[in-house]
Amino acid sequence: MKKSIFSLLLIVMSVVLMAQDNNFRIHGTIKGLDAKEMKAIITDPSHPNGYRRETIPVTNESFDFSSTIKEITHITISTGVERAVKKTATGWIPVKSSLLAVFVYPRADIKVHGEITDFVNAYPLGDEMNEGLAELNKTIYPLMNESANSTIKALKLEGQAKEEATKKSEMAYNKSLELKESYIASNPEQLAAVWMLSDMAMRNQLPMETIGELFSAFSSKYAHTSYYKALATRIKGYKHTWNGNVAPAIVSDRTLDKSVFKLSDLNGKYVVIDFWGTWCGPCKEGMPKMREYYLKYRDKLEMVSIAQDRNVEKWKQAVDELQMEWHNVINGKDEQDFVLKYNVSGFPTKLLIDPSGKILGRWVGEGEEGEGLYQKIDELL
Repeated sequence: MKKSIFSLLLIVMSVVLMAQDNNFRIHGTIKGLDAKEMKAIITDPSHPNGYRRETIPVTNESFDFSSTIKEITHITISTGVERAVKKTATGWIPVKSSLLAVFVYPRADIKVHGEITDFVNAYPLGDEMNEGLAELNKTIYPLMNESANSTIKALKLEGQAKEEATKKSEMAYNKSLELKESYIASNPEQLAAVWMLSDMAMRNQLPMETIGELFSAFSSKYAHTSYYKALATRIKGYKHTWNGNVAPAIVSDRTLDKSVFKLSDLNGKYVVIDFWGTWCGPCKEGMPKMREYYLKYRDKLEMVSIAQDRNVEKWKQAVDELQMEWHNVINGKDEQDFVLKYNVSGFPTKLLIDPSGKILGRWVGEGEEGEGLYQKIDELL
C-alpha cells in the first residue's frame, strides 16, 4: 500500500514539474493601455478549435500574464483598446498593428513596453527571438497602420479624394512588404524572419521563387520550429505541383466516417481536388456549381474537398448543408497537411487531375477566375 501511495506521489510531482517547465510569463506596462482586460489567442493543437483564448487582466496600464505552451509559438494579444481597432461601416480590417505580438516558449519571461496610440506601438523584450520580432514590427507596424487608416478614409470619400486615399494606402502597404522582405534577407538567423516568411508565403505576398531563395539562406537554428517546417513543406509542394507532375499523395483518416481516403484509389478517373473552408464565402458559393458538375460527370469524374478548418462539427454540418456528396477530408498537421503539400495560399483553390494522376491545371477563386476549371472539364468529358 505504501509503495502504491509513493508511486502515485511521484507521478503527481512529475506532472506538476512538467507543467512548471511549460510555463511562460508576459508582463509589462503599456502607456495608453486603458482597457480592463486583454485577450490572448494561443495556438493549441489539443483544443477542439486548434487554439485557445485566455483573458489577461489589466490594472493601471499594467499586466502580468502566465500560461503554458509546449513549443515556440507566435501568439497575438488583442489589447481591448478600441481606438487601435480598424473599424469600417461593415466590419473591421484585420491588421497586425492592432495586436501585440510575442514569441512564447517554455520557461519564457518576456517584458513588454511601449504605448498604444491608434495602433499597438508596443513590443516584447527579454530574449533574442522577441527582440528580433520587436525590431521587425517597429519597422512595419507604422506603415500597416497608415495603410489601414487610408483604406478607412477612402471608404468615406468619392472621386479624386477617394483615389488619392486609396493610392496612399497601397503605397504604405507595398512599402511594408518591401521592408518585410528586406528584414528577412538581412536576418537569416532570426526566428522573426522565419515566421514572417512563413506568413508571407501563406498570404501569397511574395513569388514562390523568391520565398525559396530566402528560405535557402536560413540557418538550421530554428529548423525544429513549426514555421520552418511549414516553409520547407510549402516550397516542396510548389515544386511538386506544377502541371504535368504526378499529384502528391493524399492519404488521410480525417474523413466524415474516419475511414482512410487515398487519392490513388481514384486513378482511372478525372479528379477535382478542392481546397476550401467553412469560413470562406466564395468557397461555399461555388459548391452548387461543383455539385452540378459532379452529378453531370460522376461516371468519369471524382471530387475530393479538403477543408482548412479546425472545428470538426462545423465542418461536418457544412458538408451536409451544402450537399457535398463526394469525398471529404479535413486538413490536418504534418503528413496530413495537404494545404502545405499542395502550396495552397488562396481559397478556394481547385486542381484537376487526369486518370493517370497527373496535374492538368490549377484555378484559384470562383466566378470568372474559377470558370476555367469547368470549361476544361467540359472540353475533356
